[in-house]
Amino acid sequence: MERLAPNCSKLTEDKSGKITYRFEFGRQCQDCAHKAGCVPSAQAHRTILVGAHHEALQQRRRDQQREEFQLQMHQRNAIEGTISELVRGHGLRRARYKGFAKVDLQNQLIAAACNIKRWFRKLLGTIFATQRPKVALSDLLSGVFWLTLVFRSIRGAFRQSFA
Repeated sequence: MERLAPNCSKLTEDKSGKITYRFEFGRQCQDCAHKAGCVPSAQAHRTILVGAHHEALQQRRRDQQREEFQLQMHQRNAIEGTISELVRGHGLRRARYKGFAKVDLQNQLIAAACNIKRWFRKLLGTIFATQRPKVALSDLLSGVFWLTLVFRSIRGAFRQSFA
């Protein structure tokens, strides 16, 4: 612990090397006119710990209040929702194959499957909302059946070309 000023000391953690500045108010401030602003009357002593990157943290917090930052975060939230859907629902986190080209193709197929699924949801939602009695279940199942066949043939071709 290194003393910097009468009420400030520099602390360094041994393991991580993290530097913290410790400010103590109370004992040294008995005769100070500003003591009431630093130490509440109910307390006799007050200690404040400030990290080495305090200024950068405060600047980042000020930046977060700007409209440009909030617009960027709005876009980020939408993208993170899509990535979460791809990871949780379609297995984007794990690659089934080795090699950049194969993984890239797998990711593109996952994205295409997600888009097709969204398209079907939107199409079926529109159909069911406006024309409920005109849609037969057999029509929907035949469309899903053909789509399944198409994806199986793509997957088979994919496996053969990279095997």
